[in-house]
Amino acid sequence: MNDFDNVSKNGAAISRALVEIWERFGKPEDFTTKAGIVLLSEIINVWKYFYREEYLATIHDNKLTISLEKHKSQMKMGYIPIAYPPTLFNLIKAMFPNVNLSSRKTQKTIQKLASFLKQTQLKI
Repeated sequence: MNDFDNVSKNGAAISRALVEIWERFGKPEDFTTKAGIVLLSEIINVWKYFYREEYLATIHDNKLTISLEKHKSQMKMGYIPIAYPPTLFNLIKAMFPNVNLSSRKTQKTIQKLASFLKQTQLKI
């Protein structure tokens, strides 16, 4: 018995496809190039297709969070502009391990491609 979980056939196919796309685009390391943006877009599309339930739950949860959000003047603490579902977070970090997903610049880029991840009415 090994210390690792077995990878599902879908997981292996997704990983292989994303690595092929990553290599075809010159192995981008971040979102500062067109190739990096295209790869990020493909990661999001693959996640939406293969992890549909997580995608739909994310949309539902973020709409609910936005509907319950207080006005900025009533907030006692900060806010979380974007919430990454676990699978999508792991896919992005696997392809872009050095990108800070908490940075404002990164969140703005991701919001343009996946506005459903935004958890606030406030501007990022």
